[in-house]
Amino acid sequence: MKSKKTIIFSVLILTIATTVYGITADVLEQLSLQKQTANLYILNNFAGDWTSGSDFVEDSGGRNDPNSIDTQMKQFRIPISRTLASIVKGDKIGAAKELCQNVRQYIESPDFAAAYKAKREKAKPANEPYRPDEATIKSQKASLKQLEAQHAQMKKMLPPSQLAQFEKGLNDMRKQLAEWNDPTPNKTRWAKLYPEDASVIVKQRLEEYLATVATVDFNAQLTSAGRKQKFVNAEYEKKSLKWKAIYRAGKDVNDEAVKFVKNWLKEGVTVAK
Repeated sequence: MKSKKTIIFSVLILTIATTVYGITADVLEQLSLQKQTANLYILNNFAGDWTSGSDFVEDSGGRNDPNSIDTQMKQFRIPISRTLASIVKGDKIGAAKELCQNVRQYIESPDFAAAYKAKREKAKPANEPYRPDEATIKSQKASLKQLEAQHAQMKKMLPPSQLAQFEKGLNDMRKQLAEWNDPTPNKTRWAKLYPEDASVIVKQRLEEYLATVATVDFNAQLTSAGRKQKFVNAEYEKKSLKWKAIYRAGKDVNDEAVKFVKNWLKEGVTVAK
């Protein structure tokens, strides 16, 4: 864990829908961030995509561990500012309100709509994975059906380790056939990850934030581990980067952000056309 001093921006970042925030000249100046950089964090964190091209679409097909740091860093990042410590001592709540308002203003602006559209087009897959002919797919389905019919008998015959291998093979075949059922799986994933209406993804991120913040234990204790800090509860060390960013932000800032997000959702999420 990072020290509690590293916080207001991770606050403000995760404070609104797990994304980094936004932006008045005064707060940006204090954070030593340029507006262009801040808007980039907003766009990429709301889109959940820090990769280039269609890499993210490819990675989202279940081939990467969604809990790995590498995968999480492709979806969510927190900016670094050397001036956080001084801001943390100031009016955190006021800064949170200001940043939240400006994030919403940017999200509802034509600039965000244009940036999202460009990012969506860049992520559009240019090709699809190999898909065999229909005869091969039909044969694979028949093989799966036979193996599934043998499953109950195998449970009685095989030792646990071999049964686990057998069941893994069944699941792998099911997944493969599910992919083959869709002739354009990359395009399907892209359309889900990048809905044409950007307000859909914004709403998803806001709802994701509310769901995540509800699980955060703001009273969790930390202990020193060399130059770093770790949670006393080892299970918390396994939590996602977003969960930890919310924790570091603190309950007071997140209480303010939760009110803002709930009101935003109540009023309706809109993105310029």
